[in-house]
Amino acid sequence: MKTVSNNPLYKYLGCCFLFIALGCNKEVLIENRDSYKKIYIPQAVKGVASVSFENLEALPDTVSYGAAIGGFDLPAADVPVKFEVLQATVAEYNQINGTSYTLLPEQSYKAELETVIPKGKVNSALASVIISPAALEVEKEYLLPMTLVPANATTVNDKLQTYFIKVQVQPKKIEYVNLDRAGWEVIGFSDEEPEAGYQGAAYVLDNNPYTWWNTKYKTGAVPFPHYITIDMKAPKELYGVYFQNRDFGGWDGYRATSVTIYVSNDNVNWIEQETFTEIPLPEGERLTAQAPLIFSKKVTARYVKFEALSNNGGESIICISEIGGIGIK
Repeated sequence: MKTVSNNPLYKYLGCCFLFIALGCNKEVLIENRDSYKKIYIPQAVKGVASVSFENLEALPDTVSYGAAIGGFDLPAADVPVKFEVLQATVAEYNQINGTSYTLLPEQSYKAELETVIPKGKVNSALASVIISPAALEVEKEYLLPMTLVPANATTVNDKLQTYFIKVQVQPKKIEYVNLDRAGWEVIGFSDEEPEAGYQGAAYVLDNNPYTWWNTKYKTGAVPFPHYITIDMKAPKELYGVYFQNRDFGGWDGYRATSVTIYVSNDNVNWIEQETFTEIPLPEGERLTAQAPLIFSKKVTARYVKFEALSNNGGESIICISEIGGIGIK
């Protein structure tokens, strides 16, 4: 009769358990333990921070950052840390990413540049930078690199050494308004077809959608372009012009689809301000809907010449009930 102790399988398993038991009592040895002891910026793990201001008068914004230390052991003493803001870091970022950021001006921020990782801890207290938009340029893209610099021989994790903060001031939202046309006068036009007292050029300034400027048609339409000249009686800061089509009762004929605007301050020397093409039917109630023509840049002028180049149908005829200037609040 065989005993359990004489079974070869049991002898093998017993040896395995003994080996494991002895192995559990051995300390695991890791070479170069200090090579894992590196300091870094935890916030840099999330990538680049962004600060956006609505305008130059916006309140300052605050961004926080700090330092941490990796490795297998807690620091046996305080680890002082410093941060620097370097132009070279911005240049390097631009080169790597194909960007053109400008270093945030020094007068635009106030930063805490020192902190400490306390003894026995892995994280420092948070430092902060307060960023103000007052001295910045609207729409220009700025970069603020907060680069960690150890104050002793501690190794730095170079991949998480800099916390980049992008800063930009958004363009101010423009609220357009129609200029007051009191006293304005039509002083010139290419042609008109005054009929029953409601189709003359002067009616583009009367605030009445049932009167309009109708170009000549009874004796044959005059070829494009058709123009009308308005004296605003004083120089105005213009951001554009608007016009209202002769459009009521479901009728949609002879509305301007291409227009050139000229401006002058003496009614002699004219500047071509801008040409607008493929002008759609404006949205809204068709009787009073206005087609705004916003300039790519504002201009100051006393005289405006509205020149129609095409319409949405056949024949060279234009019907416009109102023309006015656009300013801002």
